Amino acid sequence: TLALELGLQEVDNRERACDEIERRLCQSLFRIEALIDPIDTLFLYQVIELIGEVADRAKVVANRIRIIIAQ
Repeated sequence: TLALELGLQEVDNRERACDEIERRLCQSLFRIEALIDPIDTLFLYQVIELIGEVADRAKVVANRIRIIIAQ
């Protein structure tokens, strides 16, 4: 189960990295949103948010796997 735990730890690490990327993308988009179409801006914020949600759900799954292993 060491390989499994390493894989689960990797999910955690990538989720944290994704959070940082999401934050930087939102900051970058905020800086240029006056230059692009408002609908495009809204769409891009939604895409960024959805990608973040996928990463969050992956972390939830990893935590549930940990619970199952611990039992």
